[in-house]
Amino acid sequence: MPKIILCNFNKIVYNGDYCLISGCITMECMLEKSPKLDKIWSLEKLDHKLYQSMLDFYPEIKKALNSLQNKCPVAPTCSVFSQGDFFRMKGHARSFCMKAGDGLIVFKGSEPFAQDYLDVYEKAYKYPKDGMPSKIESFVLYEHEVYLALTRKAAINCANLTYQFVRDYHQHFNILPHIPLPLSVYIIPKERTRIFLTDVSPFLSDRMQLSVAKYTKELAKDGLAIYAYYYHGYPLRAAHAINHFPGADGIWNKNRENEFGEFKLDDAIPNWVGFIIQMFGLGYVPTTCIHTGNCVQIQNLSIDGGMCDIDSIEPIKNFTSERELIRSVIVSLTFLSESIATMKSVNFEIVFSSLWSEIAKQIKINSYKLNYHQSITNLFNKTGINVIDQIETIFVKQNEV
Repeated sequence: MPKIILCNFNKIVYNGDYCLISGCITMECMLEKSPKLDKIWSLEKLDHKLYQSMLDFYPEIKKALNSLQNKCPVAPTCSVFSQGDFFRMKGHARSFCMKAGDGLIVFKGSEPFAQDYLDVYEKAYKYPKDGMPSKIESFVLYEHEVYLALTRKAAINCANLTYQFVRDYHQHFNILPHIPLPLSVYIIPKERTRIFLTDVSPFLSDRMQLSVAKYTKELAKDGLAIYAYYYHGYPLRAAHAINHFPGADGIWNKNRENEFGEFKLDDAIPNWVGFIIQMFGLGYVPTTCIHTGNCVQIQNLSIDGGMCDIDSIEPIKNFTSERELIRSVIVSLTFLSESIATMKSVNFEIVFSSLWSEIAKQIKINSYKLNYHQSITNLFNKTGINVIDQIETIFVKQNEV
């Protein structure tokens, strides 16, 4: 089983470069300012047995939720902050955290309640990205999400898909995967959504050919939401650790190893690889070619060996052809190889080849006693130029009409 690497919260303080727990301010001020929000998705109601298993594994979840008094806290600012048990990490514009034992309860999507979201929009408006005039337009058009917010549809989809995977993982291994574990989804009131969308509209282009303003309204037509989940450990992303993602500024380095605990990249890599092998065997692939963000990208791999943004996974049963399944497997390995190559400063081709060999070996050994799809087993049975032929078939040749 993958080894979970924990962070020593007691050693971490806010020093201006990164933000974690500091001081002992009570949470009353956060709860007093929390709006009344309706819960529209709940793991406890959906699958009480799995929810109870989660509490048995991590009793700190129940303690933390009880302290919230059935309320959903909202962040007072979009900036990095630390207030009692609440904090926002650098590089995490759409989520903030609450300390819960050896893990965190994360609240994603509360930013429409923050006092300074227009400051973030103003800065992002001046920052071109991905060939787009601004980060705002890039995020909306590539991620298909409202900038600095979370749509109801996306929140529910993430909760449901993650739940399905966690359920299947728990049934087979009798433990929980090292990923965000879904707890609940709260709907943001219509009036707050209307105010937020009205406020940010001046920063959204309205070109006739491709209107970001109209697309944002379309995305938000069913409302905005807040997604709450539990992560065991500390989800410092690999990209943030090496300053490979905007807004993080290299918040972890060799000089801070003692502060963040025994994080070692050579321990994390086997965890990531072992996890996707388990994923294949449980009937899922990490991502497909249509996902713009996925769990094996460097910004979603945690250096404690976990993975985030797990809603990019695709159940194998959903594929309508072997070609699309195999293509998605190769795309997934490509993204993971790129992430590891960047972290290790190693040639991509070397990493891809090594990953292929390791996965092929582990599937053959099948120490996890998993039922791999025959197409995946056949794919990783191939070696040498047979692999090249397979990739050519998937990416070059077209299916006969």
